[in-house]
Amino acid sequence: MRRFFVPWHHATALAVLMSLPAAGRAADTPATAVSVWPVRPVPFAAHIETIGQVEPFQGVTLSPEIAGRITELDFDSGAIVRKGQLLLVLNDAPEQGELIRQSGELRAAEADLARARSLIRTGVESWHNEFY
Repeated sequence: MRRFFVPWHHATALAVLMSLPAAGRAADTPATAVSVWPVRPVPFAAHIETIGQVEPFQGVTLSPEIAGRITELDFDSGAIVRKGQLLLVLNDAPEQGELIRQSGELRAAEADLARARSLIRTGVESWHNEFY
């Protein structure tokens, strides 16, 4: 909790001003009675409870380059994120399946190429441009 302090020179100036007679007042008019308390530090609340709405300085709208279902969300709403930070993961099962299928096709094509080159070297098959 913060403490609020009144500088000593402010308290002194206030006491002096309050003891001066009012301008234009007759000398026989009695002075006004005032109360004086010593200045001391007191607790000061540094927060206020209120109803309102908070809006960010900056925001961002996320939109993927491809459609898909989000499988993992790696940030909390309202959290500060950094450039390059992973925010979410899309379901990539269809793409992974396609990668496996095409990797198999690549291995089969490489095996066919190796067999054709071997046959050409041994003279069993004639040379064609499609194998090189």
